[in-house]
Amino acid sequence: GRAFSRSTKLLQDLNLIDTEKQYQQVAFGSIVITNKENYFASFGLGKVTVDSVDYYAISLASPIGQVIRQKKVGDKVVFQGREIVIEKVF
Repeated sequence: GRAFSRSTKLLQDLNLIDTEKQYQQVAFGSIVITNKENYFASFGLGKVTVDSVDYYAISLASPIGQVIRQKKVGDKVVFQGREIVIEKVF
C-alpha cells in the first residue's frame, strides 16, 4: 500500500544522503545523530532501520521535532526529562 511505498522511498532517500555534507542546523531532510536516538527530520513514519542503525522518522511539527528544529551540533535540549545532545547533523 501507500505506507509501504512511502517507507521504501524513505529508505532510498536515506541511502542518497550525503553524509559528508554537514547541515548548519536541523531542518527538513536532516539526519540528526544524538547521544540518545537518531532522527530523520521528514514525516512521522516511526522507526526505520538502515544498515542495522535505527532512525526515527519524525515530523518537525511533532513534540521532539519542535525541540530539535534549528538546533546545531553541540546543542543540548531537554525532552521528556532527558537531556539530548546533538552530535551530528547531515
